[in-house]
Amino acid sequence: EHHGDAAVDLRTQNARSFPFKKMMGWWKPYFFIDLNGVQLLLSTIVIDNSLVSLLASALGIATLAFIDRYTAHASRAYDSVYLSTLLFSIQRFTSGLLMLIMMSFNFVLFLEVVVFSSVAELWFRLRKQKEAEFTTVPQDFELSGC
Repeated sequence: EHHGDAAVDLRTQNARSFPFKKMMGWWKPYFFIDLNGVQLLLSTIVIDNSLVSLLASALGIATLAFIDRYTAHASRAYDSVYLSTLLFSIQRFTSGLLMLIMMSFNFVLFLEVVVFSSVAELWFRLRKQKEAEFTTVPQDFELSGC
């Protein structure tokens, strides 16, 4: 019985010595807007409020979004099992990174992922639609001389 009380005291002491805010650093369990000090996937990539930092992070997210959407569309376009599997793997990797960025709960980064992914998806769909229109033979097309 005495040992049980000691174990409970030790757990309580550990919980007090590692408060939630210290463990999580810049991260908050709710949406927030301030980008200053937010880490982007790695502890060494920290966004500050400088224009270069903001543009670099936006460019990085846009690049991940375009790679993600490209590989999602391209993996279905190839007959090669190995190539389509490689493209699928790259797409899962980039989508995982984008998900982690969204899970930062920073509203600006969350919106960047949604907007850049949507723009990339629209671009690839419009491109595919245009290619389909270009290669499709009209139904009323008649072969003369047949």
